[in-house]
Amino acid sequence: VYAWEPVSYNYRAARRTLKHNSIRNCELRNTALSNRTGTTEIVTQFEGGYLLGGLCCVVQDAIASPLLQNAGTPITETVDTETIDDRRYHNLQIIHLDLEGWELPALEGAEHTVAQHRPAIIVEDTEHTCDDILLEWRYTYLHTVSGDRVYTPT
Repeated sequence: VYAWEPVSYNYRAARRTLKHNSIRNCELRNTALSNRTGTTEIVTQFEGGYLLGGLCCVVQDAIASPLLQNAGTPITETVDTETIDDRRYHNLQIIHLDLEGWELPALEGAEHTVAQHRPAIIVEDTEHTCDDILLEWRYTYLHTVSGDRVYTPT
């Protein structure tokens, strides 16, 4: 299992969970997935100490995710980014992305990996922003499970 968690406090919690449960088959990376290697800003909390946990999101054009636009003054963390294509995989069968609206850039950064392995792809994509690229890559929408859209190679 390959996992990415860019937000420092979420990453530390995930590391503790892996250790506590003696999970050794998970490679956890403290980076964000994107369509390029570099850095980005992620909203991690709001003034007053309200931590966002799983609602942390990438700052785009100085405005956070629409879910968070009216929540107050954001506090951000600069995080490293990498692409799925930056790594090598053996027998990759599933890519599951739940990135609070950042699924399309992460998919764009997986083009070569997807072409090589042809995995099933599961995305939390309520706005259907990934439909066009997956259609272009010859993927077919199968069904939705718990809000996540499941695609399989055609």
